[in-house]
Amino acid sequence: MGSRSHSDGGLARSCLVTATLAVASCLEPNPGYLGPTTSTTEASSSTVVPPVEATGSDAGSGQPTLDGGSTSGPGVGSSESSTGPETTEDSVVCGGPLEPCHVGPGVIALGLDQPEPVTLADLDADDHLDIIVGITNGSSVAVLLGDGTGSFANPLVSAAGQGPLAVATAHLDGDANLDVITGNRDGDDVTVMRGLGTGLLTPPISYPVGDRVQALALADLDGDGHQDLAVAARDDHDVVILLGNANAEFSTGASYPSLWRPEAVALGPIDAGPSLDLVVANRDSDDITVRLGNGAAGFGLPMTLSAGHGPSDVALGDLDEDGWLDLVVANADSDDVTVRFADGNGWFTAGWSIPVGDRPHAVLVVDLDVDGALDIIVANRDSEEVVVLLGDGVGGFGPLVAFDAQTKVSRLAAGDLNEDGVPDLVVTLPDADAIALILSAPSSG
Repeated sequence: MGSRSHSDGGLARSCLVTATLAVASCLEPNPGYLGPTTSTTEASSSTVVPPVEATGSDAGSGQPTLDGGSTSGPGVGSSESSTGPETTEDSVVCGGPLEPCHVGPGVIALGLDQPEPVTLADLDADDHLDIIVGITNGSSVAVLLGDGTGSFANPLVSAAGQGPLAVATAHLDGDANLDVITGNRDGDDVTVMRGLGTGLLTPPISYPVGDRVQALALADLDGDGHQDLAVAARDDHDVVILLGNANAEFSTGASYPSLWRPEAVALGPIDAGPSLDLVVANRDSDDITVRLGNGAAGFGLPMTLSAGHGPSDVALGDLDEDGWLDLVVANADSDDVTVRFADGNGWFTAGWSIPVGDRPHAVLVVDLDVDGALDIIVANRDSEEVVVLLGDGVGGFGPLVAFDAQTKVSRLAAGDLNEDGVPDLVVTLPDADAIALILSAPSSG
């Protein structure tokens, strides 16, 4: 493994220029940039990014923009229009070291109260990714069907549990359609909605878990070929295992006490054994609990390692390319992320604490710039931004690049929405009742 480094050069805020030019280019980050610009610029002859053609009517809704304009973009229209949900104009990121470039973001107004959890999957089996959003104050799930170009249809709304804070998809009942699972804060349960193959879902079936369900993770924990769940019941201070069968039904398995307020869970092989292991972020005790799995949906004694203050989310990924899953924790109360590196024996060595912005709420690990090295993406709730740390493949990271949301952000999802081979981002904006898209455009250079 090579040497690790981390740049403390501060945050390089992304310059977003509205896509009214024939071409635009990704430039080197400008550390002195303090805000968006609306002036036109000369196009570079390299790294050409074609603009996205705007269709539909002007938005005119007063929805927030992510340092972009307030006019329409792909799939634009009112929420009642057949052309797609309301969105702002696309923009071109010209202020960060993202290669390929990322164009957008565009804001899609859902008209649904407090969208929070989000995931991506192909719910209508057309080989294009769709967006699935939990509507926390609406006790529902909204599905936006994608067409593979980064445009989406009006949301299809199906009932879910009360106050969904987590959402996932899986094949639960053996048919060809993906099903949807939500973890519900106000219902203290998990609900399962079977997919109909159209983006619509069957009425929810509830499985009680515990007080204030905060998060869930999905995997086959006992090797029977069916998906199981690890569910964080925050105010009960434990994680409950639900065992799945071939009929999309769940039975209650073991319960594992956490420390104070388990806020997030992750499953993955973090030691040399074949079993999946359990990682839990504990909000009030400022630490992470690790339990090694036994392959039969059981987990061993807890091991605790320190994090920052108020860990709010956790992600696993091989950041230094040594074959082991490393740990990234978003710490809401210390405004940073903790990075710890796996030793292959089920434990994590010391790593980085990286300041990222005010109240980091969610974290993803994904290769955003398609260089083979995993990157870290963080949603900062109070500084109203999505920040990106580009990884170098040996455990180091460059300076932060930020996308300014101008409203509170909540959760993140990543996937190739416009099918250009480069991951795109979706971020939920709960106070604006909207989601934002940050779409990629591959470099031609």
